[in-house]
Amino acid sequence: MHDFRYVGKRLFCEGVAVEALAKKFGTPLYVYSQRTLTRHFQELDRAMSPVEHLVCFAIKSKLEPIRPPHARQSRSGSTS
Repeated sequence: MHDFRYVGKRLFCEGVAVEALAKKFGTPLYVYSQRTLTRHFQELDRAMSPVEHLVCFAIKSKLEPIRPPHARQSRSGSTS
């Protein structure tokens, strides 16, 4: 269902060790899986296809507004 996995006691996101990300970017660190977000968007979009709709979401982990690159490629909106 999602792209986070434990290998032993180490957590990975899409094959990347979350520990390595924390060392590189510091903590606290918010890690999102693009594949999981994209798959969930597609499932919701498909389920809502019989009606006119716009799928929106909020990202609260950053102070400055962002729109993830994968959201730009889909029919979605975001707020921060």
